[in-house]
Amino acid sequence: MKLIPMLLLTAFTAPAMANVNQQLTQCLNIKEDTARLECYDAIAKAQVTDNQGEPVILLTEKISEAVSQSPNTANVSAAPQNVNAVSTSDSPTAPSVTPKPSQEATKQITASQEDLFGKTVSEIHQLRTIRSTIVGQFKGWKKGAIITLDNGQKWKVVSNSRGYVNLSNPKVVIEKGGFGDYKIKAEGLNAQAKVKRVK
Repeated sequence: MKLIPMLLLTAFTAPAMANVNQQLTQCLNIKEDTARLECYDAIAKAQVTDNQGEPVILLTEKISEAVSQSPNTANVSAAPQNVNAVSTSDSPTAPSVTPKPSQEATKQITASQEDLFGKTVSEIHQLRTIRSTIVGQFKGWKKGAIITLDNGQKWKVVSNSRGYVNLSNPKVVIEKGGFGDYKIKAEGLNAQAKVKRVK
């Protein structure tokens, strides 16, 4: 009998959580502190109040109440007793409010995938490789060396490997490794180095 409440919880919370996760991702991408905070506040307020500003019971409390009223439940006293103190809405999920960031924040949200490559945000793991060009003369790498790409990114060599070459504006490929690391390889060379994005 405990399976039914869990199925109900999953059925009603999955769409709501997906919407909240999408909204949180939008807020996370806002660079301006004030606009990002306003975005998070809008999401939090939407989860706690309904359209009239009245508090809503969380879905887990609704399910607990339904389970406690079931004749097959052994412990009815475990249900929340203060459910009459708040109002309930007819819908099983909280209302959806789309946060409206400022115009400046909106411009900052639309970053290219290449610009996001190497960042530590979990939603950005879709891009696995980038191709770019090292700016200027490239004489190789060693641990601690900074490699500047033509797209403005800077990568620091973190592996102990060394490579000595003499190339002018070589094309490079940076690939994401299996454990969240990144490896850079100049085209035409067999060697590669583990790197970390610094800018």
